[in-house]
Amino acid sequence: MIRRFFVLLALPGLTLLGVSGCSKQPALDPAVVAKHRTALLLEEEPDGAQTVLEVREAMFGAPSDTGVPHDHDGDGVADHAPEDHPADDHDHDGDGKADHAAEEHAADEHDHEHAEGEADHDHDGDGHADHAAEDHDHAHDAKKPLVEELDVVLVGSVGGVPNPSDQAMPDFPFAKNQAIFFLVDPEVAAEAEEHAHTHAPGEECAFCAAHAGDSAHAIAVVQFPGENGKPLAVDARDLFELKEKEMVVVKGKAKANSDGSIIVDATGVYVRR
Repeated sequence: MIRRFFVLLALPGLTLLGVSGCSKQPALDPAVVAKHRTALLLEEEPDGAQTVLEVREAMFGAPSDTGVPHDHDGDGVADHAPEDHPADDHDHDGDGKADHAAEEHAADEHDHEHAEGEADHDHDGDGHADHAAEDHDHAHDAKKPLVEELDVVLVGSVGGVPNPSDQAMPDFPFAKNQAIFFLVDPEVAAEAEEHAHTHAPGEECAFCAAHAGDSAHAIAVVQFPGENGKPLAVDARDLFELKEKEMVVVKGKAKANSDGSIIVDATGVYVRR
């Protein structure tokens, strides 16, 4: 069960967990903060690190096939299966004219199968195929995690992409006064850096607003819980002297939510410096 101090935000392609301010804890004593820093900050980088997208695939399965032909030979042209070019095989009698009998037969079979398929879907007898139940099943399957919890070593960038929600996460990629940060898949962060859209600080940008949620699927929420199960009441920037776009390796337990989000209860972090 994902804890209640998170609120759900509807984002394109994914419902990402944002941090709400409804759970306030008293600030930790500096001596206690130093103790947590010593316990959580790893001196050596753990082995076997995976990216956010790799962990997502392990927990939710591979992304659905787009059906787009692939260019395997690198010539810039999509490769097609041999059946896409059957013209050479149609002239079986050597008279230079294509034989269409088999082709027409295949078309007849296709029409017959299509008619049968429509009959199978028309459950209420109104002549229309019923797809509601089938679509509902596919939608449900797409959200259901294959693995709900997984011990992970996760590598990524602290932020490095546009804030998916300025209102819910004003301190993205951190959470004010909580040991939380948002970890972005390193390849996605690198691509965002390469194609960064710049403008004046504080300037409202329609382009940034329109594409703010594009990277939501590549973000994991990393939290460092205390004994009460809630994030430690200290800002991750202060706890680890952490800055945006730094590369880190996190060790902990990832939890997959049915809305597609991933939360990591971290037991340690290594900062690549």
